Amino acid sequence: MNSNLKEGGCLCGKVRYQIDLKNHQTGNCHCKDCQRQAGAPFVPFTSVDAVQFKWLSKPDGEYRATEKAVRRFCTSCGSLVTWEGVDFPYRKTVVTSTLDVMTATFDEPEDIPITYEIFTKNRWKSIPPVPGAKQFLEDNE
Repeated sequence: MNSNLKEGGCLCGKVRYQIDLKNHQTGNCHCKDCQRQAGAPFVPFTSVDAVQFKWLSKPDGEYRATEKAVRRFCTSCGSLVTWEGVDFPYRKTVVTSTLDVMTATFDEPEDIPITYEIFTKNRWKSIPPVPGAKQFLEDNE
């Protein structure tokens, strides 16, 4: 069995997915859009090549805060599951199309290391940087 293969889903269980974490990158986003969408000071997300992600039961909700991406969510419980958009320079892996999955929706997210943080200019003063994680004031550094 592939040890990189993980599953996850929304709060109510209606939305489910499978993801291969080979060459993944996981970061925290401190942008205002993510803060408002999540009702939280930042959002942990994991990026993979889109071919490494498969919906087992796809969400029926989608929202576009900007032209950069579509956010997919469960309309039953409101859980944000993916952010599907353009590539940014802080991603090390060269891929044709990436997909960002909200890391907290993994069935077992506890062991996923945070390696970078973006939009740190919006970080709440009471929240320190993740030790050892690269820091980016914007998304295009």
